[in-house]
Amino acid sequence: MPDEARQQTASGADAAFRYYLSLIGRQAGVDGGPLRQLSQDCELCTFFADQSDADALEGISFQGGEITVAASAPPAVNDLLAEFSATVDQTAVSATDAQGQALPDRSEDAVFGVPTSASMTWSTTSQAWITTSLLFE
Repeated sequence: MPDEARQQTASGADAAFRYYLSLIGRQAGVDGGPLRQLSQDCELCTFFADQSDADALEGISFQGGEITVAASAPPAVNDLLAEFSATVDQTAVSATDAQGQALPDRSEDAVFGVPTSASMTWSTTSQAWITTSLLFE
């Protein structure tokens, strides 16, 4: 996690939000642990983490899938809570099985302008923003 994302400020929350989104694509088929460590009680976050672990066990790998913030308002920060409204883009994703065979049903075209909302809470224990809800509409 970037140092800036470990600050209990609006810019720190924004950096944490962008970092968490980048983890989703980076951890696909690798390891759901980092997604779990930076989330709590977030259903979609848990889904992504569990799917990453399951894909890794099956030897499924992914290319692409980078999620970036295309536009956003500054996060609304109130003490230990930060709320986000943004639009995100995701690069095309191609998936292959353990033998290197393409998995078209797990591959996706690039998507642009996806409305996204999220909430994060500041953890005094880990000194980091933790994702508590994430929604791609």
